[in-house]
Amino acid sequence: MTFEWDIVPDDEEPRRANLSNKEFRVGKRHSDKIGIIPEAPLPLDVVLSFELEARDLDEAYRRDFRVRINPVEREWTFGDMNRVEAVLPDEVGAVG
Repeated sequence: MTFEWDIVPDDEEPRRANLSNKEFRVGKRHSDKIGIIPEAPLPLDVVLSFELEARDLDEAYRRDFRVRINPVEREWTFGDMNRVEAVLPDEVGAVG
């Protein structure tokens, strides 16, 4: 099964976005990657919070994950560049 995220920026908090899954189905597990661009020197400790809302839930379910971002040395490949360029907004790609 494939699915994609709708990313909705939060106007009040620019460092937060709301992600909604277009193809959520009960009983299915979803996995995806989220890119994080650190705004501070590494290592950096962050908290990723996920909140699930649904019509049949009395209240939203929330789960927090503490994540440590460590610096890693690696060589970039053309595949890496293609993946980065694919997620950039059109106006950023037009500059280059």
